[in-house]
Amino acid sequence: KEGIVAFHTPSSLIPIGFKSEWMDSATGLVYECEVQDGQDVFEDPKPAYQVSVQVGGKLRNVVTTSMVESWKSVQASQTKHGTAEEKAAAEGWDAAKLEGRFGLTAKEVRKRLEGL
Repeated sequence: KEGIVAFHTPSSLIPIGFKSEWMDSATGLVYECEVQDGQDVFEDPKPAYQVSVQVGGKLRNVVTTSMVESWKSVQASQTKHGTAEEKAAAEGWDAAKLEGRFGLTAKEVRKRLEGL
């Protein structure tokens, strides 16, 4: 893509186009995650983090400029609109571990990013 912005800090590389899935073993819900170019989404030169999931039978898409905030929004939506089982699972999520669900901290992903 022409004009793509390189999202990085001295300690992190944010790969635009990265996609992952996380499955909640308690509910069987599959969450699809994607890092997008924020310029395309918000007209803001920051990464955009999208999480999509079927909650209560309806597709929910959340896009923010923070991995944690995207997951917190999904958690709030699931707590409000989910089935009893989905609500209970979301209420038990540990906020400190939400960023890891995006997949960027997985060992294999970290190894590949470090090689860039």
